[in-house]
Amino acid sequence: MQTKLAEALDTLADFLAQKERLGIDLGQGAAQPIPVAKIASVTLRSGKVVVVLMDGKEIEVRSSENLNAMADRLKPFGSFLRSHNSHLVNLDLVDTIIRRRAGEYELVLANGASVPLLQNHEAVKMYFGLQSLDHVVPWNDLQEMLIRENLRDFEQDIRRMDPDD
Repeated sequence: MQTKLAEALDTLADFLAQKERLGIDLGQGAAQPIPVAKIASVTLRSGKVVVVLMDGKEIEVRSSENLNAMADRLKPFGSFLRSHNSHLVNLDLVDTIIRRRAGEYELVLANGASVPLLQNHEAVKMYFGLQSLDHVVPWNDLQEMLIRENLRDFEQDIRRMDPDD
């Protein structure tokens, strides 16, 4: 009984998340409603505001709306944070926090995209219930290379496995 109730609540939460939409001005009188849950980040690129969705699709906002105005529009949804002068990020979609240098971090999203975190460290700590970001392991090219090699070795081991075993 509790399992069915939990499933029903999850389905309802998913439905309500899809109902929360943000209208994006596409120019020439056209707008596109986007489910807020699908917005991974919002970036300022070449002076234009670009909404980046979880599937990698990018939508350029055609109006004169700047990143501050977009931050204000996303504020009611509660999970968006200004992580950098040119980035807003959906904290609900953060998968990993990586330390690059002292005071500089990167937020890796569930879709693999990354967004710099150079400001609002306190808000990130509070959102994730962390006392500090000091425990975040520094990341460097050597670590990335080692992880890729281990994944490659693992993939080769799996391919060598006999499916009849």
